[in-house]
Amino acid sequence: MLREVFIWFTDCKFNLLFFVWLSDFKSIAFSVNVKVFMPRVWSPLATSVFKVNVDGAVFSQQRKPGVGAVIRNCEGLFMGALSMKLNQQLGSLEAEAKAYELGILFAKDMGLSSSVLEGDSEVVCRALRVSDWGHSSIREIVKDTVSIVGSLRTFSFSHTRRQGNCATHVLAKRVIVSYPLLVWMEHVPPDVSPFVISDLPFA
Repeated sequence: MLREVFIWFTDCKFNLLFFVWLSDFKSIAFSVNVKVFMPRVWSPLATSVFKVNVDGAVFSQQRKPGVGAVIRNCEGLFMGALSMKLNQQLGSLEAEAKAYELGILFAKDMGLSSSVLEGDSEVVCRALRVSDWGHSSIREIVKDTVSIVGSLRTFSFSHTRRQGNCATHVLAKRVIVSYPLLVWMEHVPPDVSPFVISDLPFA
C-alpha cells in the first residue's frame, strides 16, 4: 500500500509543491515529482504612466486597519511609499477599499496625473472598474475613489496576486509597530526594501 505525502513551501517569490510517494515494502523505493507555480509579479507600464500598488490589513485585536502604498514609474523605479494606520474600525474588505482610495490620493499629492491603481482584492478592483456601488460595505469608499480618479488625466485599475503585492502588504502591517503615518520619497526603508525588490519580475 502506498502512502502519499504533500509538502508545501511558499514565500513571496515562488510556491513549490512536492509530491512524494513512499513505498511501505521492505525494499524502499520512492519517486519525487516537482511542480512549480510561478506567481504573477509587478509588470511594467507604458511610458509616463505610474503604478500605485496598494493593500490593506486589519489588526484583529484592535479592528483598526493599516494601509500600504508603493508608487513606481513605468520602469519599476521606486518613487514613493506610504504606511498609514486608520483610526476607524473596518473589516478586511473595507480596509482593502480604503487602501485604493488613499493610494490614489497619495499619487495626486505627488503630482502624478497618469496612474494605474493596482491591488490584490479582486472584489474591490471589479467594483472600481464598473463603478459598481452594489456591495453595501464599500459603496461609499468606491464612490469616493472613482470621484478622485476622475480628476486624473488617465487612470485604470488592475488586479494582481498577493505575490506581486508583497511590499504594500508589509507596509500595511508595519504601522502596528511604528508611527501611524510614514511617507518615503525616492528612498526605500531598509526593512521593506527586500519586498519592494521581490515584487519585480527581474529581481
